[in-house]
Amino acid sequence: MAGIDDVIAALMGGAQSGMDKATQLGAPLLGMFQSEGGFGGVVSSLQDSSIGQQVQSWVSNGPNLPVSPSQVADALGADRMKQLAEQSGLSVDDVASSLSQLLPSLIDKLTPTGQVPGADQLQSLLSKIPGADTVTGLVSSFIPGRK
Repeated sequence: MAGIDDVIAALMGGAQSGMDKATQLGAPLLGMFQSEGGFGGVVSSLQDSSIGQQVQSWVSNGPNLPVSPSQVADALGADRMKQLAEQSGLSVDDVASSLSQLLPSLIDKLTPTGQVPGADQLQSLLSKIPGADTVTGLVSSFIPGRK
């Protein structure tokens, strides 16, 4: 049975580099999505942050701009980074490094039309990621108001 680790591996293209640490962020990352109003809330928050230009490139149809671990840390803020580190058992630096690889891929794959999808579209997109359909609560975690 697939789990959040498999979904993260699929999002990262199966690249082994950094994947072990990225998979430790699965549950904490889902918690962040839930507390920020779902996928759209996180994307909106990041678009309004210091990495807004990079985030817009991940959403739009075109090349994805890279983001550094320090830029991710600045955009999410010290409190959020510390919380993700504590929940995942990783250092703040490892969280920033993993998210600098994971967030561009996640946002890019979930915005194939260049728009942040609505709840109904998002559920369909998530179901196309290998393993996502078998992860208990994964789809509903991205969609506010659904359990």
